[in-house]
Amino acid sequence: MKRINDLPAHPGVYIIKNVMNNKVYVGSSANVKRRRNLHMYELSNGIHHCRHLQNAFNKYGENSFEFLVVKTIDKIDDKDKLRKNLVEAEQLVLDAIDNGMLYNTAPIAESCLGIKKTPLQIEEMRTSRLKIRDYLSKMMNSPKYKKLLHDKCSGKNNAMYGKTHTSEAKKKMHLAMQERLKNGWIAPFRGRTHTHEAKIKIGLASKGRKKKPETIERFKIIFANGNNPNAKLVDVYDSNMNFLFKCSCIKEAFEKTHVSVYVIRKIAQGRQRQSRGFVFKFSK
Repeated sequence: MKRINDLPAHPGVYIIKNVMNNKVYVGSSANVKRRRNLHMYELSNGIHHCRHLQNAFNKYGENSFEFLVVKTIDKIDDKDKLRKNLVEAEQLVLDAIDNGMLYNTAPIAESCLGIKKTPLQIEEMRTSRLKIRDYLSKMMNSPKYKKLLHDKCSGKNNAMYGKTHTSEAKKKMHLAMQERLKNGWIAPFRGRTHTHEAKIKIGLASKGRKKKPETIERFKIIFANGNNPNAKLVDVYDSNMNFLFKCSCIKEAFEKTHVSVYVIRKIAQGRQRQSRGFVFKFSK
């Protein structure tokens, strides 16, 4: 089956066409791109639910099949209505094709919702999903895949290589995070700490790790004379908002007030009111 990278990730009706005899398999999905990948995996591993299509795939080979989107459906939030629209559109395509040219075992489109499956079918589905999970786990943990991912996302291949976020983009990200926090979102590690054993493991893993020469040079420039040019000035107030003193960076504020760097940043960003009688604000 020809691999197509620009398939839509929205609802639609598709066909899998055998170019050798023009027979087709008709289907529909709320995410055509994801469904195509699932068909490809099941056919390649001999576990496709349609035995007629699977046998043809085994006989003619992957290159003899095409995956084509024949109709797209508007995406809506109502899942029941979306399912109904997909089934109706799929049925129109099935009606337009002679039964002898179909791989589908039933020429009537229908949803699997509410269909009772036998214990044997349930066990087969479970086994199939476990195979998929094990395959993906082995693939993603293989050295070859990790190297491929590293090469694709590092250096000049990284989408953000040599770029910086604009002030507007940073403001949007900040507002988005504020909105998530208001809606009850909690960061996965928020309020948690590493165990002593975990800290030892992290330390051992980092021990002896050498930085690249260009990284060392960049740090020398940034921290020349012991100062970080990107550090933000911090104004310190008491609980009644009386100005106390100004600090050149968050670290200095921590040394003078003994309030953790994390808490100082939270207060300065407006995510916490005060700590130990101190209020912190970034200088404008």
